[in-house]
Amino acid sequence: MTDKLESTPEASNELASQRVARRRSIAIALTLGVMVVLFYAATLVRLGGAVAQKTW
Repeated sequence: MTDKLESTPEASNELASQRVARRRSIAIALTLGVMVVLFYAATLVRLGGAVAQKTW
């Protein structure tokens, strides 16, 4: 069995769908990362400097 790519329309459709799925996954991961950073920043802004000054 060889591992070369077939030049059939089905194979090219498969490769195209894999590319689309990979781009979608990257977009979702980046969006999630941005949301995490925004929530972290919002938490810091809401709490202000009170967290750093709090003594236990």
